[in-house]
Amino acid sequence: MSLMILNETIRGGIPTLVTAKKFLEIIEKQHAGSAKARIGLLMDKLESIRFDRQESVRAHILHIADLLYQLKDLGLDMENDYIVHKSVNSLPRAFDTFKVHYN
Repeated sequence: MSLMILNETIRGGIPTLVTAKKFLEIIEKQHAGSAKARIGLLMDKLESIRFDRQESVRAHILHIADLLYQLKDLGLDMENDYIVHKSVNSLPRAFDTFKVHYN
C-alpha cells in the first residue's frame, strides 16, 4: 500500500517485492543522506540569521528556535543556552542596551 502512495521517482528506486520492514529500511537509508544535507542547510540558515525588522523580535526568536528544533529532529541537539545566545547576538545595534543588560 505504501508503494502505491509514493511518487514515481521514489518508487523506481525500491524493489517491488519487499516486506514492510525491508521497505522501511530502504527508505531510512535513502533519508540518511538527505538528512545530512538538511542539517547543513539549517546550520547555514542559523549562522546567517539576522534580525531584519520586518518581523517582531518575538517572531525572530521563534524562527531561531524553530531552526534548532528542526536540527534536533535530525539528531543534532543543541543546548537551550545557544538559543538565547544566538537570539540576543543576532539583534541589531539598536538593541545594544538590551544586550548589555543580558550580558
